[in-house]
Amino acid sequence: MDQTCLFVDNLSDDVVNSDKKRLALLLPATATAKKLTQYAKDYVHDAGILVMDNGNAKTIIDICKFYKNDAAKVNKTKDPKELLRLAYTILGHCHSECNDMDYFQSILDKQWAFSPTYFMCGENLLPQILVGLDLDRELLELDDRFYIDSQREAIKIVKNVVNGKFGECVGEPYAVLHGVDFDTAYKVGQMAAKTKVIKNIATGLAGYMNDLQTTDRYRYKGKWHSFTYRKQIYRKYFQSVAVSLGFIHGFYSVAGSIPRFHGLGIGSPYAILLLAYALRDCPFFSVDSSAPSKNASVGKLYVSEPAYLTLQANNIAAGIGGKGHKWDCPCPHCTAFHEKHPIDYARAKEAYSQLPGGTVRKEDLKQDAPLGQALMFLSEPSDAKLRKEVKVARSGHNYWVIDSMMTKFSELKNDLDALESWFRAETDRYMANASKIYAESIPEILDFIEMTEESKSKEWRRQYKKEERESEKV
Repeated sequence: MDQTCLFVDNLSDDVVNSDKKRLALLLPATATAKKLTQYAKDYVHDAGILVMDNGNAKTIIDICKFYKNDAAKVNKTKDPKELLRLAYTILGHCHSECNDMDYFQSILDKQWAFSPTYFMCGENLLPQILVGLDLDRELLELDDRFYIDSQREAIKIVKNVVNGKFGECVGEPYAVLHGVDFDTAYKVGQMAAKTKVIKNIATGLAGYMNDLQTTDRYRYKGKWHSFTYRKQIYRKYFQSVAVSLGFIHGFYSVAGSIPRFHGLGIGSPYAILLLAYALRDCPFFSVDSSAPSKNASVGKLYVSEPAYLTLQANNIAAGIGGKGHKWDCPCPHCTAFHEKHPIDYARAKEAYSQLPGGTVRKEDLKQDAPLGQALMFLSEPSDAKLRKEVKVARSGHNYWVIDSMMTKFSELKNDLDALESWFRAETDRYMANASKIYAESIPEILDFIEMTEESKSKEWRRQYKKEERESEKV
């Protein structure tokens, strides 16, 4: 089976130090570490899927830092004139970044030097930066065109890349496009389809995944709508799904086909599953994030039981020591680690019984602490070599959980009834075990997916009738 749903691992030291092959890797064009670049070149020769990023994640961070104080000030005063002034100032800044063709050519040359499978083209970062600064559409009250126009140059760049104006194209380009809701993404998706050369769309989702705000409404077909079940929900999952669906539906409305899709910067297991389900019609769906590795380094581990969740190492340790739970993950990373450092369940139980209040603190998992010694995989070693070994194993485990989920999704994609049944079962488990603030947003998102699906079906029927009339003329 060719896997059509992939998690693309960010190439890092953890990947290099692991002896387990990953399904796909992402490397920034701006990477300078020799061992990473050599690993990437070797990986391509081994027929692996290599995706070259454009290195703009740092640009987003830098611009957000530059405007952080100004944004905080206008967010506090909510002065309409100052809000608009700042929004247009940031727009100008982003235009200058996007229109630097010399810099873009240098990035493109670096990307093509790796003979990548796919590569990310230039982009206008405006929507992502506004999200990062909490300058939301509800606050700015700007119309669609402000956001849509910011993406025109990015679309033009991809068209020029495909047409060879920057040299012979090496690999498949992704148009990296951004929106702030379904409507803006829909119209940008239409613009992309009208080029007739863009076949792949990527969008930044890291800003939404880091957004801790709630919202009481959403934009759809030119109107603001209230939620059905809750007055307010956390916006992060909803916005990620709404924007991604907008691109797909907008593209389809013009092209009559669905593009490949890549979500940049989404690393939470259930959030990925939810997005994959929403975009299940995509011929190829992929996402990437450095979150699995970053989470592993701070003791956050992905699990599939009792649901796709992210759990703290100290809570897992409490479950093992206090409730007799087992860490029986079959992944190759856990298996290899525990062959060298087996879990001592009896010692863990004894150590846990000595803790005051039955609470596992960070210091209880230190290398020299009894509980840390019993549960080395969950520990925080002071020894540099052992600490690196623990981090690599935990990082590999986190990637494996997502890779396995995506493999399962790929296996079921051709059986929609089976896919629906599995997804609904996993969603029920997630809602029963996840934090309430996240679980409460899921019914709203599922309703939105269903609503847009009905709308897309109508578009498909219109497209079919149009093609039927044209064929009759011939």
